[in-house]
Amino acid sequence: MKNISFLLIFFLLFNLSCISIKARMDCIEKQTILWKNEDIKYKIQNKLSEILNVWIDKDLKAIQYLKSNLWKVDESVYFNSQKDAAILLVLIQDTTKDVYQDNIQMVYGKIKNGKWHFFIYGMNNLIIERYYTGKKDPTIPYTFEELSNLGKRKLIEGGYLKKCGCKINDEWVNTWYSETLEGMHRDFLNNK
Repeated sequence: MKNISFLLIFFLLFNLSCISIKARMDCIEKQTILWKNEDIKYKIQNKLSEILNVWIDKDLKAIQYLKSNLWKVDESVYFNSQKDAAILLVLIQDTTKDVYQDNIQMVYGKIKNGKWHFFIYGMNNLIIERYYTGKKDPTIPYTFEELSNLGKRKLIEGGYLKKCGCKINDEWVNTWYSETLEGMHRDFLNNK
């Protein structure tokens, strides 16, 4: 009986020490505010916006959907602790008539040879169905702020922060990069 009581107390204390998704979203919000004062955050966001426009202008097939939609790079940048790799989100409002979904495209950023490189092809594209997410009027796209919060929640659930606290899970951020991602990116750049 003592062993069961001890295990029950341990289990309860362990679970109470973990913080909720909402509290972890607040952690990311605080981190975003902290990073707002750092040039690296703006540089990486501006660089990604620039490169997306270059890819659109080069007429790369896999990215042309951005031409017909409203999009922006999210304010939050999900760096690893060393700030040499990050997950960024491209928030996409689909304005096509009779389409009731928006998208959040994940992009991996990594410093290679002293420069930021971005990888979009092979990264997850989160489809946000307006009908199934409780949107009152599914004909109206989510706002960029709403998409940002949905993306933040998905990244937390996916593993960006360690389960019990606000510590960045570097392993989760860093393992997105692979030779396969690099190869898919080369294919993407050659696909007109």
